[in-house]
Amino acid sequence: MRRGPRRLPTDDLNRLTKVVSTAYGNITVNYNPIGNITTNSQVGNYAYGAKSHAVVRAGANGFGYDADGDMDNRARSNICCDCDNHPTEMNGGALSFAYDYTGQRVEKVGPSGTAHYVGKHFENTKGSSPSTSLPGEDGLP
Repeated sequence: MRRGPRRLPTDDLNRLTKVVSTAYGNITVNYNPIGNITTNSQVGNYAYGAKSHAVVRAGANGFGYDADGDMDNRARSNICCDCDNHPTEMNGGALSFAYDYTGQRVEKVGPSGTAHYVGKHFENTKGSSPSTSLPGEDGLP
């Protein structure tokens, strides 16, 4: 994770309008009157479909939605969901998720290892060296 000095100005509605960072450079974000992002200087222009808040294009990245309005395609990566609309598989199975009976995510399996979740904590197993962390501490949210 990149760290360093940064400034995050917001507008009157507390929306991010600019990032000034030694790690990422300067990023400017603009919005339309209903609050949708219209441009991001690192990504490009945003476009929205029939549902006013469902982005269908952000720069070169396209997004698709199923009949229920759930995202099923993100930047050339298909997303499969279970009957409760939890994502279960992405990138053709390269990334998978499992949930318990309450709908809480209990496992994430991907190229960087397996994460087993217990509440807000998880154990990340890479090979034979497990570590326990809070989400976001080592890249497996």
